[in-house]
Amino acid sequence: MLQWMILPLKRYADFSGRSRRREFFGFFALNTVVTGALLGPIWTWLVGNAAALKAAGLSPRLAGTIADPSPLVLGLGLLGGLWAIATLIPTVSLSVRRLHDRAMSGWWYLAFVLLALAITFADVPLGGFILAVAYLAVMSLPGTRGDNRYGADPRLGERHTADSNVLAFEAAARS
Repeated sequence: MLQWMILPLKRYADFSGRSRRREFFGFFALNTVVTGALLGPIWTWLVGNAAALKAAGLSPRLAGTIADPSPLVLGLGLLGGLWAIATLIPTVSLSVRRLHDRAMSGWWYLAFVLLALAITFADVPLGGFILAVAYLAVMSLPGTRGDNRYGADPRLGERHTADSNVLAFEAAARS
């Protein structure tokens, strides 16, 4: 499973071809765990301070001293930010390849991003959650069987390439 998790990092900026669901959700799981581990402490610090402010009637003067984040928390936050920047391109390219596997243009990813921004700025209740579920649902659907305009079926792998070579050789022999 680890090979599927790190494959998008090896295919860093490869926007062509197709990717399997296993690759998408393996990288999704890796990204979730790493992001949670790196940014969890800073979120805990933020939530703790927000709770202290709320308990004090949202007045920092009444809340007393708000704890400064420790150097460890700041360091993990910095690493989390670097991780997010480093995985931005592989995340986009993997999503595009996953859409290609569904025989959809990669421009659909841009449509999802723009819709997410529109929902965010329009402040639609639960809109972001609904869009995230819809996006994951599209990514969960099986890819098209066989070749499509974006490439060979990734589920067939090398066996498919070998079969194609045999079929091409047989067709050449017949003519």
